[in-house]
Amino acid sequence: MKSNQVAFLVGSYTNGPGACGEGITSFLLDMDEGSISPVSTLRELPNPAYLARIPHDEHRIAVACEAFTHDGDVAIVDSNPGHMLRVLSKQSSRGHASCHVAAHRHRLLVSNYSSGSLSLFRFHGSIIEPAESVVAYEGSSIDSTRQASPHAHQAVPVNDGSVIYVCDLGCDIVWMHRIADDVVGAASVALRVPPGSGPRHLCLHPTLPLAYLLCEISNRIIVARIREDHTFEAIQEIPGLQDATRSTSAAAIRMHPTGSTLYASFRGADVISAFAVQSGGSISFMQQAPAGGRIPRDFAIDPSGRWLIVALQHSNRLVSLPLHPTNHTIGGEIHSVPCGTPVCVLF
Repeated sequence: MKSNQVAFLVGSYTNGPGACGEGITSFLLDMDEGSISPVSTLRELPNPAYLARIPHDEHRIAVACEAFTHDGDVAIVDSNPGHMLRVLSKQSSRGHASCHVAAHRHRLLVSNYSSGSLSLFRFHGSIIEPAESVVAYEGSSIDSTRQASPHAHQAVPVNDGSVIYVCDLGCDIVWMHRIADDVVGAASVALRVPPGSGPRHLCLHPTLPLAYLLCEISNRIIVARIREDHTFEAIQEIPGLQDATRSTSAAAIRMHPTGSTLYASFRGADVISAFAVQSGGSISFMQQAPAGGRIPRDFAIDPSGRWLIVALQHSNRLVSLPLHPTNHTIGGEIHSVPCGTPVCVLF
């Protein structure tokens, strides 16, 4: 790897309708030109739908493998750029449609969309133990097609290790689990969103006690203040798109490393919206930029904040978009590379 290159990983759908991915592929991003080069591919894991870094370990990642008719898998993978990608350990995810994984100290948190549950696993080194517990949420909301039952979509651990937040698209709730004496507590409500919103993913401000919640069904973004008791207080709600339609579906939300710009992707409209983050944490619309293809399922920003890489699920490719050095608006497509049904990008 050259000094001007940065490694990143992409997970892809390998089976199911329209899937043509190969697994987990490592790429190199040229930081000067924005070009993308594939390096190696791990084909052992089916449908690696989400990838997450393990804290304080630059060479291992956690992987959620999504299965739609049976339990999926959770795995730890060696991602050292100097080695071939390889699976170090694996367990059943104990849930259907395991769409997200997060690493929290010595635990892996797997969100199971179809089962409406959160599976918790302890790991030691590179070895995952069988699930220590599975939390099954209860409830529904007003959209009879999308919200007839719980749909856990993402778990987000807070940096100080005291709380885990879980976005439940089916119940229109962000759940909260307190952690005390290394025990994960029962679910309570951190925030109820307007009926029919469908909370999908959230990201936290890097320095302020604020959360930014992306709602898949309503295509809206909710800004919430995190109270001292760790519950949320919604302080702003704005459209994520200038012209949302029923065929548009919000996908991913990310914060620029500086904390000054927020981005969200929208499938159907196939754009990425950029928002300026004000000093108090509220956001204002800046830009709606073409994503470079169909269905921007995920995107990620390189650690320097110069490039945004988009996974275009139905275009079967990745694109690199430059970010302006001062206001961080999105420029036009610089480079693209083929990649079958990409669904997750991880730097």
